[in-house]
Amino acid sequence: MKFDFVPRLNASLARLMSNVENEAYYNEAHETSEPVFWLVFGVAIAIALVTLYIARPIRRWLGV
Repeated sequence: MKFDFVPRLNASLARLMSNVENEAYYNEAHETSEPVFWLVFGVAIAIALVTLYIARPIRRWLGV
């Protein structure tokens, strides 16, 4: 029995490259919302720090 590996190898490589391209497209098309989460989280922390920074002199002025 004689096996010709070249056509099978070419078919396997073509299928592999097709899967890689489809997966890359899928990942680009369905991006996660993680960057939005970190943006909102950072803004919330910044607002909290600014509020505490502003509240300190007001509390001192009120004598609390």
